[in-house]
Amino acid sequence: MSKRLLTSEEIAHILHDLPIPKFLPPLIREAVAKEICTSFRKQLSKMQVYPQILSKIKECVHHKYVTSLAPTGDMVGILASQSMESFTQMTLNMFHSAGLSEKNVSLGLPRFEELMNATSNPKIIGWNFYPIEKFENSETLRASILLPEVKLGNLISRANPELNGSEDVWYPLHDILYSKEYKKCNWRIRLYMNPDKIFRQSLTLVQIAWEIERQLETTFVVCSPMGSEKLVMDVYVDTQQITADGNFSEEEAKEQYVRDIVLKALKDLCISGIHGVEAVYPKQAKSGDWYFEGNGGSLIDLLSHPACNSIKTLNDNMWDILECLGIEATRTFLISELLKVLSFDGSFVNPKHVMLLVDRMTMDGNISAVNRYGMDREHFGPLAKMAFEESTENTLRSAIHGETDDLKGVNACIITGKAANIGGSSCELLVDLSQLENVEEEPSTDLIEF
Repeated sequence: MSKRLLTSEEIAHILHDLPIPKFLPPLIREAVAKEICTSFRKQLSKMQVYPQILSKIKECVHHKYVTSLAPTGDMVGILASQSMESFTQMTLNMFHSAGLSEKNVSLGLPRFEELMNATSNPKIIGWNFYPIEKFENSETLRASILLPEVKLGNLISRANPELNGSEDVWYPLHDILYSKEYKKCNWRIRLYMNPDKIFRQSLTLVQIAWEIERQLETTFVVCSPMGSEKLVMDVYVDTQQITADGNFSEEEAKEQYVRDIVLKALKDLCISGIHGVEAVYPKQAKSGDWYFEGNGGSLIDLLSHPACNSIKTLNDNMWDILECLGIEATRTFLISELLKVLSFDGSFVNPKHVMLLVDRMTMDGNISAVNRYGMDREHFGPLAKMAFEESTENTLRSAIHGETDDLKGVNACIITGKAANIGGSSCELLVDLSQLENVEEEPSTDLIEF
């Protein structure tokens, strides 16, 4: 009989009764069993074997699994830290991609420090935006989806605040098509628009006017037709609620409000795109689909875009992922990101070591930094804190507060010369004294003197 692939029933038979440690809590034991079986199933589905050796395959799989378990008392933390020692050489290789017309990517040691310190405001926030619709080339993708933030201040050539300004010839047409609410306002800001920039962003004056009125509720906009010689927008500001104090008259207070507050808010207004997005670069995946790479913005704004494929789109800010998708998604992201950073120079790091580190960072349902600020002071004794960072400060602080150490940690045992609770010392042997009564005395032997 020739070799063939294993069927799903045969794979299930091989993985049945896999000896998962029984001391684990039920939910954790179930999750561990699912992950291990998934890994084995992926490997067994590619194997071609003789059907006669199924029992031997099952015995071999069970033996490999049992021997791969970490022994009781093994220093898994030390092994994990040793496997990540190669990150000190990352800075030498991180400049090879400098100068390319691509999104800014933080690599090497700076990125590793960002992940370990759980930086809430990273220098660079990169993301991949996958659209729902498929596009044939980058030109159609750029023309269909506009992601970079466009502020109104970048579209304005000049801005002039005016009091009781005269009406132009297009005002009667605006009164017929829209409303006359602007007539109750005395102050207005006349914006002279740059037609080249408006055309380049595929915008119209009506769209800009609608965004201004939507985001600034106390404004009313009257705009000229797109075919005019000069593109002008008159932003009328409702100043009826503005009152003066003893230092200014009412008109001076309204003028200062229009010039210093409203005009500044208009220039910072986001007209199109996603707030904070700086630049985008079209990329083609191996499957042939086009997508965007870029920097800036937040994950919730990217996922809220109507053209966004929310299943594939993701950014590299762990706090955005925690806020939007939860701690499990954050754990998966940290594992993949650390593996990508550590393997940047081609070196191999066993994923289990990274998983151990990330599990320690996310075990409390939140992200804990791997530094002195992320250490929970209640879980570590004073000797362990002294051996980590700021030895003098931690020693004085522990002495002032009269802290005691139970000498159960590895650092405390090494400092005091006590056998650490690791390896063979991780278990205690208790002697049954009642059994000593039945022990026969060995016959004494005469000592031979030389």
